[in-house]
Amino acid sequence: MEKLDPHNSKHYLEKWKDNKLEMLSKKNAQILKQYISDMELGINTNGSKKGGRSAIKLISMARQMQRLLELTETHCKVNDITKITEKQLHNLFSGMTQGKITRIDGKPYKSVGDYTARFKAFWHWHMKVNKKEGTATLDLTEDLEASKKKKPEFVFFTEKDLEKMIENAGYDTQVFMLFLFDTGIRCPTEAMNIRVSDFIDDFKELNIRDEISKTFGRKIKLMMCSEAIKKFIKESHLSNNDFVFTIQAPAMNKRLKQIGSLALGDNVTVGRKAGKDLTMYDFRHSSACYWLPRYKSRNALLYRFGWKKEEEIHYYTELLGMKDTISEEDMLLNTTKTDIEKELVKTRKEVKEMKTLWKILESNPQFKKMLEVKTK
Repeated sequence: MEKLDPHNSKHYLEKWKDNKLEMLSKKNAQILKQYISDMELGINTNGSKKGGRSAIKLISMARQMQRLLELTETHCKVNDITKITEKQLHNLFSGMTQGKITRIDGKPYKSVGDYTARFKAFWHWHMKVNKKEGTATLDLTEDLEASKKKKPEFVFFTEKDLEKMIENAGYDTQVFMLFLFDTGIRCPTEAMNIRVSDFIDDFKELNIRDEISKTFGRKIKLMMCSEAIKKFIKESHLSNNDFVFTIQAPAMNKRLKQIGSLALGDNVTVGRKAGKDLTMYDFRHSSACYWLPRYKSRNALLYRFGWKKEEEIHYYTELLGMKDTISEEDMLLNTTKTDIEKELVKTRKEVKEMKTLWKILESNPQFKKMLEVKTK
C-alpha cells in the first residue's frame, strides 16, 4: 500500500547521496557515505532494532553527522574522524554545551544531547565494522555525558481554546484540528497517511497501521471527532482506499499560525510558545496534556500516543503541576478489592432481607402485642 512522504524525505535523501560533500575532507566524506549506506541497508546497526532505517531517519542522521564532522575538522583539526582522540571529543561536546561552539547562524546549540547520541551511534557502527575486520576499537564515547533531553517548546492550548480556534477556521480545517487534538496522532507523518478504511467500528475507533507509525501500530478510540469525521468523509465522497486529509504541510502550518494568533493571541503560553507560532505538531503536545489526567493507566496513555518510554509523559506531568493523588483504596490489590466488594454486596443483601422481614413482622398483630409486653 502506498505511503505518503509529507516531508519529501526520499527526494532529499537521494539529493544528499548525489552531493560530493566538498565541505568535508575526502576521508570524512567517504566514511559518512558508508555509514549512511549501511544504515539504509540495515548493516552493522546497533541496538534491538534491525533492518534498514527510513528515509526521514537517514536524512536526519546524515545532516547531524555532516555537521559534527565539519566541527571536528574546524575545531579539532581532524580530517579523519576515526583518528580523533577521546580528549578532543570531550572538548568538542563541552564547547557545544557551553555555547563556545555555535551553530552556523551563531546561536548556541539547543539539543547537544541529540548530537551526542548521534555520535555515539556512529562510533559504535565504526567499532562493529572494525570488529568484523578483526580489529578491536576503543569506545571513546563511553564517558560522554548525553545531555538531558531538552524539554519541548510548544503552543499549549486547552479544549476551550480549541473551540475558539475552530470558530476561526474553515470547515476542512475544523475537522482536521478536532481530529489531531482527539487522537494526538503524529503529524504529518501518521496523520497524512490515514485512509478511510482505517476508521473502524462505525468511526468510533482509528487503526494507525504499523507501516505508517514511527514506533508501533495501534487502535485507539475516538472520543471527540467520530461524528465529524464520518460526516466529512461522506460529504467529501471519499472511498475506502482514499487518504482522508490531502493537505500541504507548509500551507496548513501557515493557516494554523493565523488561527492561533486570532484565538490565542501573541502572548507566550505555558508551553513557552505563543499562539502565532501554532503548527500541526502542537496538537500532539496539547492532546497529551488533555488526556494525561483522564487516563487511569500510564500504559494506556503510552499506547494511545505510540510512545515506548514513560519519560515521554514526565514533562507534561510537570507542566500541568500534577500531584500524587493515590489513596488507600488505590493501594488495595484487585483481588482484595473484589473480595471486599463481594462481602459488601452480601452484607447489603442481608440487611435488605432483614428490613423486609421486619416489615412483615410489624404488620402481624400478635408480634405487636409481644413487643408491647416486652417494653412494659
